[in-house]
Amino acid sequence: MMLRRRRRGVQTIGQTPAYARFTPRVSVLVAVHDRGQDAVEALTSVAASLYDALEVLVLHDTSSDPPASALSRFLDDHPSLPAILLRRPVNRGLAHARNTLVEHARGEYLFILDPTGGIYPSTLQRLVTALDVDPQAIFSYPMVAVFNEDHRPVKLLSSLPWEPQRLKHENWIDATVLIRRARLLELGGYCADPRLAGWEDFDLWCRCADAAGHGVHVPQVLAWHRRTVGLATAHSENGTPANWALMRERFPQLLAPSVAILSLTQIGARS
Repeated sequence: MMLRRRRRGVQTIGQTPAYARFTPRVSVLVAVHDRGQDAVEALTSVAASLYDALEVLVLHDTSSDPPASALSRFLDDHPSLPAILLRRPVNRGLAHARNTLVEHARGEYLFILDPTGGIYPSTLQRLVTALDVDPQAIFSYPMVAVFNEDHRPVKLLSSLPWEPQRLKHENWIDATVLIRRARLLELGGYCADPRLAGWEDFDLWCRCADAAGHGVHVPQVLAWHRRTVGLATAHSENGTPANWALMRERFPQLLAPSVAILSLTQIGARS
C-alpha cells in the first residue's frame, strides 16, 4: 500500500494493511541510511519472529534511493506484518533517525534493530520476558555475534552483565536492545550532539546508570551483525581522548577515574 503523507518533514511512503488495525506491544525500529536493499535481510528475520505482538517501523533518511525501493517491495510482500515505511530526504544522523522512529512508535517496548544484521525467531520473546520479570529494568539486551564477509563469527558483543563501573573503561553493550519507551523518553531519547556520533548508545547507557537504572542481560546469542566500519567505530575501544573527555564532562561522577587509576597517575607524575 503506497502513501504520501508528511509529518514534520517525514514522509510516509507506505504501510501494510495490518498496520492500521493492529495494537503492538513491541515496536521494532530500523534506521536505514544507505541502500534499502541492505535492510531487507534484517526485516525478513523480524517477519520470522515467534513473537507476533509487534510492529515494524523503518525510516529511510537518504535521498539516494528512490521511494519505490526494496523496502517498499518488502512491505508489499508481507501484508500481514504490521509495518510502516517512513522517509526523510536529508540524513540528520543516527540519533535524529532513532528519535523520529520513537516518536512514531506505538509499542510499550522498543527494539533497536541494526539494518546490517538480524535476529532469531525466539529473540523478541526472550527479551520481552526478561523485561517483564524485572519491571525496574530500563532495557534488556542479548549477546550479539559479529560475522565477517565470509559469514564466519569474529566477535561477540554484549557478552557481560550490567556493571556500571565498567563504563569507566569501555562500552560493552551493543545497540541491539529492547527498551521501555516511557523510560527512554524520560531520559530524553538519543543524544543528537554531533560530537557523540557513534557514541549515542554509550551515552544512553551512561544516562541509565546516572539515573540509577539498569539493563538486564540475557546471556544468549540472539542477534547478529555483519562487520562494517560503522560498527567498529561505534564502540568505545576506538574512541579518542577527546571522546572520553566529552563523556567525562557529561558524566563527571559516573566516569570519574577510579582511585587506583588516579594513584598510578600520581606516581607517574612524581617520577
